[in-house]
Amino acid sequence: MSVETSDYIPNFIDASGKKVRGRDATETFGKYVANLLKTDPTVAKMNFPRLRFPRLLSLGYAASDYQKIAQLIADKTIRVYETDEGENIDFLGVYQNTNQFVFARKLTSSPEVNLGTIIHEATHAVQDLKRWRESDRDREVDAHFAAALFMVLKGQENFLTATKYGGYKNLAKSVVKDNPGYYKTFEFSRKVEELKKTINEEYGWKYRDDPAKLEDFHRRQRWDGISN
Repeated sequence: MSVETSDYIPNFIDASGKKVRGRDATETFGKYVANLLKTDPTVAKMNFPRLRFPRLLSLGYAASDYQKIAQLIADKTIRVYETDEGENIDFLGVYQNTNQFVFARKLTSSPEVNLGTIIHEATHAVQDLKRWRESDRDREVDAHFAAALFMVLKGQENFLTATKYGGYKNLAKSVVKDNPGYYKTFEFSRKVEELKKTINEEYGWKYRDDPAKLEDFHRRQRWDGISN
């Protein structure tokens, strides 16, 4: 698929189960994403723990992880797709472990107001790269927090307008204000537990047939994800 050609995005269906039309934008919008992850000075400050293990900062996320994702995009190991403008979809961005990002045309046309979404999805790519043993809820809690932390550090937290980011924004502001030592406090852990409930509310519908799967602690099986 070339940049100019619109077709169904490969290996992708949306939450409703339908195929989505779009195009390979690795050479266009992909360069924007890679440049953001590699050179943005705020990304350079993105060092934070997995929220399940907040005291183990050195075993969490680092700016270099996001820079590795940038290089994988530049190498075209990870592809970046954008949806057609007329597609009826309910997402701004998705990362899936077939080595690809899918971004809505609404986001690619004005990325500066949706940087949090890009960081959110890039965090999922980092998780894929690391092959951590974690639950789907862990993955979403960390990605939501990463987006909020990035936007707070950048001084653009007002762009986090979605209600779901409210608690994460406040948590990120506390971290920035009180330094990384805040990660080790009981208050931080308590707030993370509260935020996990919002993940259940936001994503629970995906697991209605088996709610326990949202919290299953497992290692992702990346049959065709980022190679080791």
